[in-house]
Amino acid sequence: MISTEELELDIGNIFMTVWIEYEIFPGEPEVRYDSNGTGYPGSPPSIEIIDVEVTSVSGETYDLSAVELENGGWAKDLARIAEYHIETNSGIIEDLMEWVE
Repeated sequence: MISTEELELDIGNIFMTVWIEYEIFPGEPEVRYDSNGTGYPGSPPSIEIIDVEVTSVSGETYDLSAVELENGGWAKDLARIAEYHIETNSGIIEDLMEWVE
C-alpha cells in the first residue's frame, strides 16, 4: 500500500517540512514445516521510500519556501539529506510502520 505523509524533521539546527511517499510491505509469517517437510523463516515488515519532497527549510537565520528551494537548486540535495535522515532514524521508520504487526 502506497502512502503519503507530511513530516517535520529536525536535522541539527535545520528544520525541514517534507512530504514522503512510501510503501509498506507487511512481511510474511514463519512457516515451521510445510507439506514436504521444509519450512520458511518468514520476513519482517519493511518500508520503501519512493519520494521525498522538501516543502520548507528553516533555521536560526533563514526560512526558505519550496519555490525558493527550487530556484536555488537546493531541493534535490535537501531531499536526499531528508531521505537519508528518515532511513537512518529508526524512530521515524517505527512511527511510519506503527500499524504493521
